[in-house]
Amino acid sequence: MFVEMFATREISRKLVEFGVDWVQVRKVEHLKTLRQFRVEVLLEGETEPVTIHAHYAVEGNSITVARLTASKPWLERALTDFILPQINAQKLPDGILGAVAKWLL
Repeated sequence: MFVEMFATREISRKLVEFGVDWVQVRKVEHLKTLRQFRVEVLLEGETEPVTIHAHYAVEGNSITVARLTASKPWLERALTDFILPQINAQKLPDGILGAVAKWLL
């Protein structure tokens, strides 16, 4: 529960940092056995939330988001083309990276 709350806050913070203030993160779930996060967001002007799945891979101390899928095809395309490269370009300090990698496995 704590991890999901922390992830919700951090994703929201990153979106604002990227200038994306029209997305409200409503819920984050870690689906450990599937190696993915399920993120429910509400887009400004929409009445129904959109679901995004971030499928990740862990190799040693390396974490990458392998694939992003969404409940809306146009959003999935935008995430794949524009957001996925930005996510994987982010670097975590080695100590934190190792701890996160162990937690994700």
